[in-house]
Order: sequence, then C-alpha cells, then structure tokens
Amino acid sequence: MALIWCDGFEGYGPLGPPTPTGVIADKYNSVSQEGKIDIVTANSHTDRSFRISDLTSFATSLRTPSITSDNTVISGVGFWSPYAGVFSGSSYWSLFVFYNESSNICAIVDVTDTGIFVRDAAGNTLGGTRCLILFQDWNYVEAKVYSHATAGTVDIQINGCPVFSATSANTLNTGAITRVMLGTLENNVNRKSSSLLDNFYVCDGTGSTNNDFLGPVTIRTLFPDGDDTTQFATTGNANYSTHYEQLNDNHESYPTTDYVEDGTTGNRDIYTLDNSVDNFATIYGVVGWGYTKYIDSPINYRLVASSNGTENESSDIAAPSDWFYDRHVLETDPDTSNAWTDSTINALKFGFEVQ
Repeated sequence: MALIWCDGFEGYGPLGPPTPTGVIADKYNSVSQEGKIDIVTANSHTDRSFRISDLTSFATSLRTPSITSDNTVISGVGFWSPYAGVFSGSSYWSLFVFYNESSNICAIVDVTDTGIFVRDAAGNTLGGTRCLILFQDWNYVEAKVYSHATAGTVDIQINGCPVFSATSANTLNTGAITRVMLGTLENNVNRKSSSLLDNFYVCDGTGSTNNDFLGPVTIRTLFPDGDDTTQFATTGNANYSTHYEQLNDNHESYPTTDYVEDGTTGNRDIYTLDNSVDNFATIYGVVGWGYTKYIDSPINYRLVASSNGTENESSDIAAPSDWFYDRHVLETDPDTSNAWTDSTINALKFGFEVQ
C-alpha cells in the first residue's frame, strides 16, 4: 500500500474555529496553535479549507502520527497565498517538514517570496527554485523525499510540473521518514498569515501504485446518509431516530452527545454514504475514518468497507481512552480489485464492528 493519508479538511466543525476544541489534534499527532487555524470556504476550490491566521510570534503547524517507515515519502497540498507582502524579516514559511520516528527532521520545504527552497537533515539549504507561487490563486505543491545519509534526494513539483531536484543530500537522521508536517515549529520566521491549505495527501514508496507524485488532487469527504446495518445498542442523541444521523453532522462533531456505542463482539453499524458529485477522471483510493474512544474498559474494533456485498475490514484497532481518529485505506475496489470509479464509490458502505 502506498497511499497512506489524505485530508480534505472537512468535518472539523462549522466555519470559524475548529469545533470541538482539540478536534484537529484528535487526528494529528502534533498541532501547534490550533486556535490560529480557521475553517473557511472563501477562495476555496473545494468544500472547506484551513486558513492559517497566525500573526503572533508563535508558529502554526499540524503533523501526522507515525504512518509509514519507508525511505521514500511523497506529500502534496493545495496552497493559496493572499499576497507577497505577508513576508518580511526571515521571509520563509515551512510548507512541508519530513520527520523520522524520533522527531528528527529529514528535510524541509520552505515557501518564500522568491520561490521554494529546500533544507536537509542538518538544516543546510540544498537549493531552491525561482518558480514562483502564484499569489491569490491555488497552487498544488508536492515534495518527494528519499531518506539517505549521503545519497538522499528531494524533488518538488508545482501544479504537476517538476521545478526542483536535489541529489547526494543528507536526508537521514537516525531512521526512515515516518511523519509529515504542514507548517513550522520555528518561532523566528514569519508565518504565511491568511494562507489556505487544502487537499493534503501522503504516500510512500511501497507497493505498485500511488508510490510517486499523484499530481494535483481533490479530496472529497463523504458523510453517512443512511442506515444499512444497525446493531449498536446505544445512541447518544435522542432527537435522532436513525443511527447515521448521530455521525452525519454537516461537518460538525459532537462526540459527547452524538454517537453510537456497543461492547458486544461481532455487533456492527454500517452506513450508506453521500454520493460523490465530482466525476473524477481518476480515483487513487478511499480512506475511511473512525472517530472513537472506549468508555468503561479497553476494547478493539474494526473499520468495515462494503462494496457490492464484498467486505474489506481493517486490522484490529484498539479504541483509545480519549477521542482519536483511525483510518482504513483502500486503494482499489475490494469487489473487483480494480481502481475505484464514481459509481463504485457511490455504492460504497462503511462502518464499524466490535471485536
């Protein structure tokens, strides 16, 4: 499997600050200055985007948990910048930071007024490109890093076009790349204030598909729109007569009041999903998310995808003691082993099973 993470930044609450507080950190391993992130639709080419509104001396960032241990990692994100004048002083903002398991940096991709520059594991500048980010327009920026102490490589593409390549680089600290961060933890640089982020993906070099640049992508979030199998014994909100309504809150999460709950092995809740309206030419994969916690004692569960009656289950997932997102990635349709299409996506069902 090579596609390992994607996020369209939907489902984090209504427009404005993320709701509930801390919901981004329930998915990302590390979030700095969540209060400086707003959910917006203005200037967005998809549904929702994150706006970085930091004007303070503190940095804003979100970093994935450990999602791979491969030497090659590829990541892309949509980036909208308001105007060139937001930069001053040090004049750079880290769009991507690639980490190993010990939180050591393997490579950094910086956005500046004059282009994009790349730093290695020791913080040395490897070089840059004068290919400018378009201001007040969406740019899709991708970085591919091969981790090696002396033969590392970093390649950058903007809107599907190669713009930078570095070889013979030090992109290895003490281990392979495991995590990718958007933004920076460095407080001595200027943030890209009022910039927007959207359509974030991460792939690694394993497998036979999705192990290289994907090019500009759109990530669409589909919410439950109907019940298929409802065996969970408890629902949280008495105002809803169906189970799927507990989970379909029009981008908003109310985990303390709207939920389904069960502790009996084998019981499951499976839901139909919204239809995709994008008519995608290519679908690289499906990522299903479960937002869970255990109440009385530790318990395992599985995420279940059902395509035309063919089911594909995740491995056992240990429900955490506090709310957290876990994912199940399907690069191909489990019913046909072929690439997903709009029609097979629209027929997909997804849910949970107690283990």
